[in-house]
Amino acid sequence: MTCTGFIVILGDDVGWGEIGAYGQRKIARPRIDRMAAEGLMFTDAYASSPVCAPDRASLFTGPHSGHTAVRRSPPRHGTSRSGPIPRSRPCWPGSATAPACSASGASDPTRTAPTLPHAPSTIPDLGAYTDTEWSGPDRAHTAQVGLLGAYVGRVIDTATELGLADDTVIVFTSDNGPHEEKGVDPDFFAVAGLFCGYKRSLYEGGIRIPLVAWSPRLPAATAGKRSTVPIAHYDLLPTLADVAGAPVSPGLDGVSMRPALTGRGTVPERPYLHWGAGACRPHPAPARPGAQAAPRRRGGGAVSADGQIAAPEGGEAQRGEGQGEADQDGERDEGEVGARLRDVGER
Repeated sequence: MTCTGFIVILGDDVGWGEIGAYGQRKIARPRIDRMAAEGLMFTDAYASSPVCAPDRASLFTGPHSGHTAVRRSPPRHGTSRSGPIPRSRPCWPGSATAPACSASGASDPTRTAPTLPHAPSTIPDLGAYTDTEWSGPDRAHTAQVGLLGAYVGRVIDTATELGLADDTVIVFTSDNGPHEEKGVDPDFFAVAGLFCGYKRSLYEGGIRIPLVAWSPRLPAATAGKRSTVPIAHYDLLPTLADVAGAPVSPGLDGVSMRPALTGRGTVPERPYLHWGAGACRPHPAPARPGAQAAPRRRGGGAVSADGQIAAPEGGEAQRGEGQGEADQDGERDEGEVGARLRDVGER
């Protein structure tokens, strides 16, 4: 498998459980789900940081977040651009997302915009979620990420129409775990899946992210399959360079995961993965010996080394809609949503 074209679609704050292929049931993204069904879906993919800018620096350059100069997101500025957004740009309707302009034909973001500026829960139209009984921020968030899925489909369709798809690998992923900004309730959607923690947390929910690779050139060994090989964002540059037959700078922390992508060869071994904390929020002390500190998840429980979830000492674990309850021994009844999410890695 050799390709020379690559499109990396980096969603902002898209949680591991926020995609239907990973178990999401409330938010519809049929084009991303179709991409996962036809391509290779990584169930154990990781951002290199629980915040935006450090992860993106690692993704673009290949070192992990401990070896880049970008350690936190810059204040008061988005991380998907290198300078102020020119608000005099013709296609900039107030604070709405730039892709909304393309609906009226003003521009085509799939051909002209390397990044798509955004704001949390900012959306020009709630669409199918207008009449739901959810909170305003939750409806806006759902519509916004649903629109993202539609634009992923447009990118694939455009590449196909231009005759570029057969020589292109398209990757969809996210820069960190789900956010809880502007009133959005991540537990309502179970967007972190079975994992504790959100964006800014080094718990699994803050760094485990969706990653799907799609290409008509994927061999039968990986097309339509799921991979449990651990992969980090700093692996993308050396992997795609390897697929293109291009050299990379020596000394990168990332390694080529081409064998995982193609199903041929041996996946390289390495002793560890690294995550830079940046400006992460602190967590309470561990609930019991050997447990991690309890993340900020509706007062949720601690996660021990063996993966069990228990209530914090002196308190009772709380849960969001559809999540299971923690019993006195720390075992967890996953509930309906949890069972579906765990099934993602077993299918």
